[in-house]
Amino acid sequence: MQTEPSSQAGASAKDGQILDPAALMRLKKTLGKRADELLPGLIDTFTKDGPQLLAQLHQALERAHAVDPRRAAHTLESNGANFGAMELAGVVAQLEALAKTEKLEGATELVTRVEEQYRRAESALLALYGRAQR
Repeated sequence: MQTEPSSQAGASAKDGQILDPAALMRLKKTLGKRADELLPGLIDTFTKDGPQLLAQLHQALERAHAVDPRRAAHTLESNGANFGAMELAGVVAQLEALAKTEKLEGATELVTRVEEQYRRAESALLALYGRAQR
């Protein structure tokens, strides 16, 4: 499995890329010598937990409960930032801030954007590193 971000990631997420290569390198540095061993498991967790977290966001909207999505939003934001999916992290931060106000106006659109950005990040991670071992 390839463990270095390929040229598909581009120079930075600011250049229209989905993942920020600098954030990915920081993650690898944080993982240290075991990065090659640990990274597939982290990606696998991201791809397994993401749909459940997205479902929690949708359920909170269906119940019209503004506080419920905060934990799922916080987790998605952290995961996105750790993997360099800064657009995902940014949209989820907006949703989390909205949930803190306990108002739902605009939440449906934000959840839709979160879902889109999550799918883009998931695809990019799997393209860069190959499908995580299950």
